[in-house]
Amino acid sequence: TIENEGAKAIATALRHNNTLTSIDLSYNGIGDEGAKGIADLLKNNKSITSINLGGSQLETEGVIDHIKHV
Repeated sequence: TIENEGAKAIATALRHNNTLTSIDLSYNGIGDEGAKGIADLLKNNKSITSINLGGSQLETEGVIDHIKHV
């Protein structure tokens, strides 16, 4: 599993991506901290239109941060 640190690293790596449109991060132990990193990615990356975070360990705060940027 990639967990929070891995999610943040992926978000940083994809910040200037303009090719990928979908990423599947399901069942990777991502919690609120990782979701915030993904939400920050979506502020800058307009090519990603689909992210699967199914099976993640998100609490309300992480879900709200993520949804605000979708």
